[in-house]
Amino acid sequence: MVARKHHFVPQCYLKGFTKHRAKPKLFVVDLIERRSFEANPASVAAERDFHAVDMDGLRPDVVEAGLAQLESEIANSLLRVSNDQEVRDDEDRIYLLNLVALLAVKNPRTRRRFMEAQDDMLKSIARLMTADDETWDAQTRKMREEGF
Repeated sequence: MVARKHHFVPQCYLKGFTKHRAKPKLFVVDLIERRSFEANPASVAAERDFHAVDMDGLRPDVVEAGLAQLESEIANSLLRVSNDQEVRDDEDRIYLLNLVALLAVKNPRTRRRFMEAQDDMLKSIARLMTADDETWDAQTRKMREEGF
Protein backbone atom coordinates (compact mmCIF):
# COMPACT_ATOMS: atom_id res chain seq x y z
CA MET A 1 0.00 0.00 0.00
CA VAL A 2 1.38 3.41 -1.02
CA ALA A 3 1.15 6.30 1.44
CA ARG A 4 -0.68 9.19 -0.25
CA LYS A 5 -1.31 11.64 2.61
CA HIS A 6 2.00 13.38 3.25
CA HIS A 7 2.52 15.85 6.11
CA PHE A 8 4.72 18.87 5.56
CA VAL A 9 4.61 19.52 9.32
CA PRO A 10 5.31 16.29 11.24
CA GLN A 11 2.39 14.96 13.30
CA CYS A 12 4.70 14.33 16.25
CA TYR A 13 5.42 18.07 16.35
CA LEU A 14 1.76 19.03 15.94
CA LYS A 15 0.76 16.71 18.79
CA GLY A 16 2.92 18.81 21.10
CA PHE A 17 0.35 21.60 20.74
CA THR A 18 -2.52 19.46 22.02
CA LYS A 19 -3.81 18.98 25.57
CA HIS A 20 -4.34 15.21 25.36
CA ARG A 21 -1.89 13.11 23.35
CA ALA A 22 -4.25 10.10 23.46
CA LYS A 23 -7.07 12.05 21.78
CA PRO A 24 -5.24 15.00 20.22
CA LYS A 25 -7.15 18.01 18.92
CA LEU A 26 -5.66 21.18 17.51
CA PHE A 27 -7.29 24.59 17.37
CA VAL A 28 -6.89 25.50 13.69
CA VAL A 29 -7.31 28.94 12.16
CA ASP A 30 -7.86 29.17 8.39
CA LEU A 31 -6.78 32.72 7.54
CA ILE A 32 -7.96 32.46 3.94
CA GLU A 33 -11.47 31.25 4.80
CA ARG A 34 -11.48 33.35 8.01
CA ARG A 35 -12.74 30.53 10.19
CA SER A 36 -11.51 28.34 13.03
CA PHE A 37 -12.16 24.73 13.98
CA GLU A 38 -10.74 21.77 15.90
CA ALA A 39 -8.92 19.04 14.01
CA ASN A 40 -6.86 15.95 14.60
CA PRO A 41 -3.14 16.47 13.79
CA ALA A 42 -3.47 13.65 11.23
CA SER A 43 -5.63 15.93 9.09
CA VAL A 44 -3.61 19.15 9.43
CA ALA A 45 -0.61 20.37 7.39
CA ALA A 46 -0.87 17.55 4.86
CA GLU A 47 -1.24 17.29 1.10
CA ARG A 48 -1.88 14.33 -1.14
CA ASP A 49 1.40 13.07 -2.66
CA PHE A 50 3.36 16.09 -1.38
CA HIS A 51 6.60 14.04 -1.25
CA ALA A 52 5.78 11.67 -4.12
CA VAL A 53 8.52 10.86 -6.62
CA ASP A 54 8.24 9.54 -10.16
CA MET A 55 11.43 7.58 -10.75
CA ASP A 56 11.96 4.14 -12.26
CA GLY A 57 12.59 1.48 -9.64
CA LEU A 58 11.37 3.58 -6.70
CA ARG A 59 8.02 3.54 -4.96
CA PRO A 60 6.22 6.90 -5.18
CA ASP A 61 6.25 7.13 -1.36
CA VAL A 62 9.95 6.37 -0.85
CA VAL A 63 10.62 9.89 0.47
CA GLU A 64 7.57 9.76 2.76
CA ALA A 65 8.75 6.39 4.12
CA GLY A 66 12.22 7.78 4.84
CA LEU A 67 10.77 10.86 6.51
CA ALA A 68 8.51 8.64 8.64
CA GLN A 69 11.59 6.89 10.03
CA LEU A 70 13.31 10.20 10.77
CA GLU A 71 10.15 11.66 12.30
CA SER A 72 9.83 8.63 14.58
CA GLU A 73 13.26 9.44 16.01
CA ILE A 74 12.34 13.13 16.22
CA ALA A 75 9.18 12.18 18.15
CA ASN A 76 11.26 10.22 20.67
CA SER A 77 13.61 13.18 21.10
CA LEU A 78 10.71 15.60 21.54
CA LEU A 79 9.24 13.40 24.28
CA ARG A 80 12.58 13.10 26.08
CA VAL A 81 13.22 16.84 25.92
CA SER A 82 9.66 17.60 27.02
CA ASN A 83 9.88 15.18 29.95
CA ASP A 84 13.36 16.35 31.00
CA GLN A 85 12.69 20.05 30.27
CA GLU A 86 16.13 20.23 28.66
CA VAL A 87 18.25 18.78 25.87
CA ARG A 88 20.50 16.25 27.61
CA ASP A 89 22.48 14.72 24.75
CA ASP A 90 23.87 15.51 21.33
CA GLU A 91 21.67 12.94 19.56
CA ASP A 92 18.51 14.72 20.70
CA ARG A 93 20.05 18.05 19.72
CA ILE A 94 20.74 16.69 16.22
CA TYR A 95 17.17 15.39 15.84
CA LEU A 96 15.76 18.72 17.01
CA LEU A 97 17.95 20.61 14.55
CA ASN A 98 16.74 18.26 11.81
CA LEU A 99 13.16 19.12 12.80
CA VAL A 100 13.93 22.83 12.53
CA ALA A 101 15.50 22.27 9.10
CA LEU A 102 12.50 20.24 7.93
CA LEU A 103 10.09 22.93 9.08
CA ALA A 104 12.15 25.58 7.30
CA VAL A 105 12.27 23.90 3.89
CA LYS A 106 9.46 21.35 3.73
CA ASN A 107 6.34 23.41 3.18
CA PRO A 108 4.20 24.34 0.20
CA ARG A 109 5.22 28.01 0.11
CA THR A 110 8.94 27.24 0.09
CA ARG A 111 8.45 24.55 -2.55
CA ARG A 112 6.39 26.91 -4.72
CA ARG A 113 9.05 29.64 -4.48
CA PHE A 114 11.82 27.16 -5.30
CA MET A 115 9.87 25.86 -8.31
CA GLU A 116 9.18 29.41 -9.53
CA ALA A 117 12.89 30.27 -9.26
CA GLN A 118 13.82 27.07 -11.09
CA ASP A 119 11.24 27.81 -13.81
CA ASP A 120 12.58 31.37 -14.23
CA MET A 121 16.14 30.05 -14.50
CA LEU A 122 15.17 27.45 -17.13
CA LYS A 123 13.30 30.09 -19.15
CA SER A 124 16.37 32.35 -19.02
CA ILE A 125 18.60 29.50 -20.23
CA ALA A 126 16.16 28.74 -23.05
CA ARG A 127 16.12 32.41 -24.09
CA LEU A 128 19.92 32.45 -24.15
CA MET A 129 20.11 29.21 -26.14
CA THR A 130 17.66 30.54 -28.76
CA ALA A 131 18.80 34.17 -28.78
CA ASP A 132 20.06 34.08 -32.36
CA ASP A 133 20.64 31.63 -35.23
CA GLU A 134 24.35 31.19 -34.46
CA THR A 135 23.73 30.22 -30.82
CA TRP A 136 20.86 27.92 -31.79
CA ASP A 137 22.96 26.18 -34.47
CA ALA A 138 25.84 25.69 -32.02
CA GLN A 139 23.50 24.20 -29.41
CA THR A 140 21.79 21.80 -31.83
CA ARG A 141 25.15 20.74 -33.28
CA LYS A 142 26.47 20.00 -29.79
CA MET A 143 23.36 17.96 -28.93
CA ARG A 144 23.72 15.87 -32.13
CA GLU A 145 27.36 15.19 -31.27
CA GLU A 146 26.29 13.99 -27.81
CA GLY A 147 23.68 11.65 -29.32
CA PHE A 148 20.48 13.54 -28.55
